[in-house]
Amino acid sequence: MVDGSAEVEAMMLRALSRLDPALARFARAERRRAAVLRFWRGITAHLATRITEWVAAAFMLQLGWTLYMPPDVLPGQPAWALLTQILFETTWGMVMLAIAALRVLALGINGTYQGFRFSPHVRALTAFLGCGIWLQVVLSLWLSQVPGTALGTYRIILALECWNLWRAGLDVGFVERRRADAP
Repeated sequence: MVDGSAEVEAMMLRALSRLDPALARFARAERRRAAVLRFWRGITAHLATRITEWVAAAFMLQLGWTLYMPPDVLPGQPAWALLTQILFETTWGMVMLAIAALRVLALGINGTYQGFRFSPHVRALTAFLGCGIWLQVVLSLWLSQVPGTALGTYRIILALECWNLWRAGLDVGFVERRRADAP
């Protein structure tokens, strides 16, 4: 590409597909491979900085998947009584999966596309929603008075999520200050 614009690239692919369809398919595949590689490099470049957010997303994906897929695990469990009074188990699972997927997308974009200024905002939103989810889980376990290690484990995840919210909030402030100071 001479100037790297999307229009020129699309025009070249159309011309290439007229000349040699197999070569055009190869060019499209290489373009997709380059995009995936760029995304992967962006994630790995920021992984150490955002590791707590990735871990929180993994925990939420895991619990969301467990609650979404059959068989039901919450009914009849006194430790989860508060959660089942608020929403159905599959609904909890869908909400958790949606929040975790949005967070993973925001983390990937944040590391890969520096020009997208709203990814810290989305990270802060998903951390805030995560705090709400984990707080409900902790309250459900705490109010049930059922002994076990789950309460301590989920309190640590809640604390991790609070940390993520604080860090994402700092990033939002940084992005907004930089934008306000730009000429």
